[in-house]
Amino acid sequence: LHEPWEPEPVGTRLALVDSHDRARAVVEIAEVRRLALREADDEIARGEGDWLDKAAAWQTAHRAFWSSDRFIAEENGGHRLEITDDTQVVVRFFRVVEVV
Repeated sequence: LHEPWEPEPVGTRLALVDSHDRARAVVEIAEVRRLALREADDEIARGEGDWLDKAAAWQTAHRAFWSSDRFIAEENGGHRLEITDDTQVVVRFFRVVEVV
C-alpha cells in the first residue's frame, strides 16, 4: 500500500467474510512473513488454495491484482504501484478456529 502498514500480530483473530460481507468463520493468524515478491515459494502459492500451486503463478496473479484498476481505486487510494521482483509483500498464514 502507499502508506506504511503493519499486519496483525500472530494470535490475532479475524472474521472471515463471504462476498456479501457475512461472517463465515473466525481465523487466527498463525504466522506472518515479510519477503520480496520473488521469494514467494510454492508453499505460499499452495496455501492460497487449489487454483495456485506454483510460485510463478502466485506471483503473476498478485502482480495482476495489485496493478488492476479496481485495486488501485478501491484499496490503494488511487495510487499506482510499481511492482518488481524486489517489492516487499506480507504473507499471513492462518487457521480456522470457528465456523460461524
